[in-house]
Amino acid sequence: MSRIIRVATIVVAASFLACGAAEAAKRPACKAGSAPERAICADADLAALSREVARLDALAAASRDLNADARANLVETRKAHLAERGACGAQAGCLADAMVGRIHALRQIPAARAKDAAGISAGPQAYACDGVAQTVLATTVRGKTPRMFLGWSDFDYVLAAGKAGEPYRTELDTGEMSFAPAGEGATLTIPGTPPRACRAAQ
Repeated sequence: MSRIIRVATIVVAASFLACGAAEAAKRPACKAGSAPERAICADADLAALSREVARLDALAAASRDLNADARANLVETRKAHLAERGACGAQAGCLADAMVGRIHALRQIPAARAKDAAGISAGPQAYACDGVAQTVLATTVRGKTPRMFLGWSDFDYVLAAGKAGEPYRTELDTGEMSFAPAGEGATLTIPGTPPRACRAAQ
């Protein structure tokens, strides 16, 4: 298979990630497809996340800067994401977390960040936070429910805000974790510890 055909195939495959979202505008009822596809079709917030995954995936797949290993990794991680999403069934929270995680992963590829004005995600922004030895990476996703992927070392979380401008939060077994960006900095609160000041890093 030629490289051009292979890339085109990847882009077409990526478009199926947003299948439910596209169909939502065409039909009032979402009865076809798998449980995740039906849930995405029926929920505008999930549909927007699905479209963003597809948009970033297509940009990454069309990049001429990916070597063979990186391209193979893109295909394998896409399959892994679809499997993760499929395991969610119709659970909206699980689907949202899976897609925000995929958005964060795709945004590690420079080509996926080439047309941010057309999408709803930004980042990853790197932060240096007091008491955290590793760099903290934050990817934000605008939507009806603003969300953030936050990760460092082997830890990763998906947080949500009540509305734009409010801190992002998630409930852990040990209590509430929050991340509140403010200008060039932020405040990270991990349950059981004092708030930590964070500074944007290059």
